[in-house]
Amino acid sequence: MEFLTFLCEFDFVSRTLISEITGNIKVGGENYIDIIENFIRSSLCEEFGTDGEYIRVNDPIRDYIRRNRHRINTMYNNCLHQHLNSFLRTYQSEEKDTSDLFYSLKQALIQGKDVDHRYLIPSHYLRAIKELYDQKKRYKTVIELADRVLANDYALENRIVYKIKLYLCLSLARLNHRDRFFKEINYFHASGYDNTSV
Repeated sequence: MEFLTFLCEFDFVSRTLISEITGNIKVGGENYIDIIENFIRSSLCEEFGTDGEYIRVNDPIRDYIRRNRHRINTMYNNCLHQHLNSFLRTYQSEEKDTSDLFYSLKQALIQGKDVDHRYLIPSHYLRAIKELYDQKKRYKTVIELADRVLANDYALENRIVYKIKLYLCLSLARLNHRDRFFKEINYFHASGYDNTSV
């Protein structure tokens, strides 16, 4: 369960990245590769990519783990922390795997780390905002990140703007920032969006 909870931290993760992060950690005396194969056979996870190099925990399993508030144990948390620090030192000079970029850039934003904006795309912000709102309940940080991405000169898709504005308004409401909430909510009326249009 601890290893499955660890895998749920990633939207998807390569086998290479799992190996880099966990090193030689054994899971209940077993190698993580054998555990992953058992997860795939049991339909807890699925593999994809040209050679099955990426792993993804299936949505119902991920939802179950999050609903029951399973937390990553200290050992895995320390591994993730060390990996993020290493990533931030090397991401501008070394080629990184796609799953590493998605995970580590999102975590850097969540933790307020300094990241070169040239490496960020709007979906990194959106993923960070969603996690901060849904799981971490850090509404003030959601507002700060939403303001940051909306203030930049990105050519944002309407769908991305809609979702960022939605989390912004939800966070403003949670923090009872009435004046700004009523100002921001006008976006939905002015843009003609309703709940069914996106």
